[in-house]
Amino acid sequence: MPKQPDAVRDSAAHPLIAPSLVVMLMIAVMLVTGCSTSRPTTALIPQFENRIAETLFERSFLDRVNHRPQLETELGLPGDHTQWNDTSYDHARSMDIAETENWQQLAASVNLNLLTAANRLSYRVAEFNEEIRRDTHQFWLHDYRLAEGQGVQSQILSFLIEHHPERGPDDLPSFITRLHNIKPYVAAHIDLLSQQRAKGIRPPDFLLRKILASCSGQTAGAPFTSSPHDAPLRAEFIRRLQQQHLPEEDAAAMTREADAALLDSVGPANRLLCERLEASRDASDTDAGVWRLPDGDLFYAHRLHLATTTRMTADEIHVLGIKEIARWRAELAPLLKAAALPDDLRAARSQLQKNADSFLANDEDGRQAYLSHATAHVMRVNDRLATLLHSRPDSDLVILPIEATRHAGASKAMYSAATASLDRPAHFRVNFSDLGMMPLWELPALTYHYTMPGRHLQAAVTQQLDLPRFRRHAHFRAFEEGWARYAEHLAGEVGLYADKLSRIGYVARQLTSAALLVVDTGIHHHRWSREQAIDYLLDNTLATPIDAETQVNVAAAAPGDGVAGHIGYLRVLALRELSRTTLGSGFDVREFHHQILSHGPLPLPLLQAEVETWLGI
Repeated sequence: MPKQPDAVRDSAAHPLIAPSLVVMLMIAVMLVTGCSTSRPTTALIPQFENRIAETLFERSFLDRVNHRPQLETELGLPGDHTQWNDTSYDHARSMDIAETENWQQLAASVNLNLLTAANRLSYRVAEFNEEIRRDTHQFWLHDYRLAEGQGVQSQILSFLIEHHPERGPDDLPSFITRLHNIKPYVAAHIDLLSQQRAKGIRPPDFLLRKILASCSGQTAGAPFTSSPHDAPLRAEFIRRLQQQHLPEEDAAAMTREADAALLDSVGPANRLLCERLEASRDASDTDAGVWRLPDGDLFYAHRLHLATTTRMTADEIHVLGIKEIARWRAELAPLLKAAALPDDLRAARSQLQKNADSFLANDEDGRQAYLSHATAHVMRVNDRLATLLHSRPDSDLVILPIEATRHAGASKAMYSAATASLDRPAHFRVNFSDLGMMPLWELPALTYHYTMPGRHLQAAVTQQLDLPRFRRHAHFRAFEEGWARYAEHLAGEVGLYADKLSRIGYVARQLTSAALLVVDTGIHHHRWSREQAIDYLLDNTLATPIDAETQVNVAAAAPGDGVAGHIGYLRVLALRELSRTTLGSGFDVREFHHQILSHGPLPLPLLQAEVETWLGI
C-alpha cells in the first residue's frame, strides 16, 4: 500500500499522550465501529491496541520534530525555518526525559502480542531507539561536535546549502533570519566546549588545528572585507537571490539585510568561536583515540553499538577487519597482475597516480566531463535494475559539484535524500577541489555507492513505504552504508565494472572499507597513534596519502562511524547466502532485495529477524 503524504503538523509543541487520551481513543474506535462503550468486544481489542500504538508512534515523531527545527527543515515539513537546534545540555536532558516518557507510555499501553507484525516491528525499533538514547545521554558531552567535518562553521554552511528551503522569494527572509540566529547558536556550542573542557574532554590537537585553519575562510570576502569575492554564506545567499529574479531595488534591499546579519551575527560569532578554540588547544595532546577521555573505553563501546547496531566488541571488529583485508588483498592481486601493476600497494598506487589517462584536466572542461561520466554510469545501472528489483522507485536525482566554498571540509562525494514533500530532489554531489585526486577508475563504484543501486535507491524506496514517520525518517548507519557497500558489490555481479581499472577501483574501495575496521578500532581501542593509522592505510590499501590522512581524521573525530558500512555489508551478504541456501532453486534475488528494503532502515539484529521470519526459520 502506498504511504500517505506527510500531514501538515501543528507547529505548537505536543504534550505527551496522557492515559486519558488512550481511553478517548478506545471510545472513538468503538463509536466508529458501532460497539458499546461499556465493554469492548474481544474481537475489537487488537484494533484498540494497534490504533493506540500507531498514535503513540506518530506522537513520538511529532515531539521530536517540534523540538528540532533543523530536522523539520531537513524533512521539508511546514513550520518556522528561521531557528537552529537548541544544543544545550539542559535541553538535551529535557528531550531525553520526554522521549523516555513517550517510550514508557508505549510500553505500558499496548500488548505486544496483539499488535500486527508491522506494528510489532515498529515497537522493536522504538525499543532499540530507547536503548541507544539511554546510553547516548550518559556520554552526551563526549562527542566532538565542534570537530566533526571542519567545525560548526562548516556545518552551518552545509546545512543552509543542502537543506534550507528554496521554493521561492518567501524563503529568502527566513534565510536572513537564520543568519541572525547563528550568533546564539554558536554561543551555545562555545558553552558546550567549556563544559567538555571542565570534564577533561577535548578533541586531539590535530583536529583542532584543522578547524582553526578553516576559521578565516568563513569570513574571507564580502561583506567582511573589501574583496571582490563573497564570503561563503554571502555567496550562497546571493546565488539564491539571483534565482528569484526580483526587481533590482528589492534585491538590493534584501542584500543589505543579509549583509547586516552577516556582520552583526556571523562575523562576531566566528571570531569568538575561533578565539575559544585556540585557547582550548593543548599542543601536547596528540593522542588520537577516545581511550584518553574519562570512561573512554565505555564511550567507544557505545559508539560501536550506535554505529553497527550490534554488540560486536572492538576486538571482534579488529580481528574481522584483518581477515577482510586478507580476503580483498587476494581479490586484488590478480587484477594488479593483469594491469601490469606491482603487488606492493605503495608501488601500485604510485603507478596508478601517474597514469594520465585515469585523470581529467583540473579545469571546467574536466569537471563537466566528470559529471558526464557519472551520469553515464547512472544510466548504465538503470538498464540493469530489472534484474535486481521487482520495480524501481520513482525519484529524481540531480548530479552536481560540491560548492567551491565547501571544498576544504567535504569528502570526495556526498548524498542527500529528497525532502519528504519531494519539493527538493535528491542530490549526488562530487568534490572538484582537485581532479588529480579523483581517478576515473574509482568513479563507477563511487557512483553506484551513492546513486543506483546504492544510497539513492534505498532512500527512494524508504520514502515510498507506508511506515510510521519515525521509521520512514530513521537512520541506521550500518543499514544505509551497508546497503551502499553491497550495491557496489551488486554492480560487479551484473557486469558494470567493464574494464580492468574499474574493477581495481571497486576492489580498492572495499579494501579501504575493510581496513577502516582495523584502523578505527586500532585508534580508539588499541591506542594507535595517528601516524600509525595513516601508515597502516598506506601499506594495506590503495589510498593516497591525502586520502589516508582524511580517513584517519574522520575516524578520530567520529569514533565507530567508519566501521558501520562494512559490518552492514557483510550482514546483507550473509543474509543473502542464508536465503539462497534455505530456498534453493526458489531463491530470487529480486525478492531478497525486496525483503531487505521493504521495512525501511533497521538495526541489523531486527533486519536479520525479519529475513529469518520470511524464510520460516
